[in-house]
Amino acid sequence: MSEELEKFWSADKELSVDPDWKRREKDEFVRLVSPLDINGVTVEGLRFTVSAHIYMPDRSVTFQIEYESVQHPKGVPMVRFEWRPRSPHNNKGLGPLEYRYIALTGTHIHPFDLNWAYSQNQVRKGNLPIAVPVQQEIGSYDEALAFVETKFRIKGVTGIPAPPWTSKMI
Repeated sequence: MSEELEKFWSADKELSVDPDWKRREKDEFVRLVSPLDINGVTVEGLRFTVSAHIYMPDRSVTFQIEYESVQHPKGVPMVRFEWRPRSPHNNKGLGPLEYRYIALTGTHIHPFDLNWAYSQNQVRKGNLPIAVPVQQEIGSYDEALAFVETKFRIKGVTGIPAPPWTSKMI
């Protein structure tokens, strides 16, 4: 599986379908899932996911590439980008010195390369313990899509519609 993950990460990818947002009954989150193609072929188990909190417009959106295998039937994340997250991330004592033991409260990414270099075994288990802040301002959902399309190397991401955000009636 390790060679596959590296190969999938470094490849140019494309959404296999035009995905739609789905909401589970009584859930405050929506999720969008698309299989991924590499060189025009849909790769079994490789998928792009986006999740969003419906009552938090323009924040709390998570983008991931996941890989599902026999060992991991629910899939494991390979990379995660959190745009304007609700809660902070702490690397504890891991990763670059300047981000150890610091709460990352803003937009950040759990890069494949950095986590892979730290522990291939942790990545294979779906654990991405190291995150770094994103150094550019990403002020809108469309800017987040463009960032993900470039960083994740997935053609078609910028065409994904916004989540079905709503305001909660109190």
